[in-house]
Amino acid sequence: MEQPRIYSYSRFSSLTQGRGYSLERQIKRAEEWCRERGLALEQAHSDQGKSAYHGSHLASGALGLFIADIEAGKIPPGSILLVEQLDRLTRQNLHEAQGLIWRILDAGIKIITLADEKEYTKEQGLGGVIMMLVALEASHLESFKKADRLRASWEKRAEKAEAGQIISKRLPGWLEIKDEKIVEIPERAATLKEMFDLAGQGMGITAIAGRLNQRKTPTWGGSRSWRRSVIYQILTNPAAFGTLALKMAAGTKEIEGYFPATIDKGLFLKVQKSLSDKTFDGGSRRAGRNAGYTNLFSGIGFCA
Repeated sequence: MEQPRIYSYSRFSSLTQGRGYSLERQIKRAEEWCRERGLALEQAHSDQGKSAYHGSHLASGALGLFIADIEAGKIPPGSILLVEQLDRLTRQNLHEAQGLIWRILDAGIKIITLADEKEYTKEQGLGGVIMMLVALEASHLESFKKADRLRASWEKRAEKAEAGQIISKRLPGWLEIKDEKIVEIPERAATLKEMFDLAGQGMGITAIAGRLNQRKTPTWGGSRSWRRSVIYQILTNPAAFGTLALKMAAGTKEIEGYFPATIDKGLFLKVQKSLSDKTFDGGSRRAGRNAGYTNLFSGIGFCA
């Protein structure tokens, strides 16, 4: 009798989990399950930093590619998919979650959850279906509650910022906290103004970096020299004219006056137009499919 092909899928959604044991633990469990049964793991799939609640692992992750392979006939019926728990596959609402699971099961793929060694197949009876639905709904509710708490936390932070309270010690490089106030670091603020003045005159980012490096202007981090990407982030940061941009669930919330305004907003907008018309090297940016766009909130927007 031909042995079934064994695949595994592992996922973690946060960088904190990634720095820990999460992914390694999930993969090791799948390998041990195969070894105990004298089977070989055909392929291990994993998504790092992908959310099963928002479905990013399906839209642009390894699970989405695995599902595509199933539906293209590259994963034969009778194969087995090993996951630690069903919530590694999905934490979406019950309608979307069961739709995903049945796309796998209907193709003749068996799902085995390693944490409790339960098996799910398209032939399972009512008891198995109910058990699966209960597990999926519990995972979704847990994620929903976490997202709701996080959303409430960021709304509270926005309220504090609007009231003039400092909500984070993480600040743009030209600012610092003194006597419980956000203030400019004079020499760095002067460098910021020079960057904007040069960009406003039409100088490209590469030329600005070259000028600062030639003069040996101190950088604001651990880097030995000014990099184009860093200067781009600075020039597209609305904190330069005093605005904090918070990325809330309902969209970006701008809080004017949160930071001291080092440059004029008119100059900031002029520079954004200049950047959108140029490449990093100062050349003209071609219109069309590869034309870029300027993210006004790069580097200081917080994701809720």
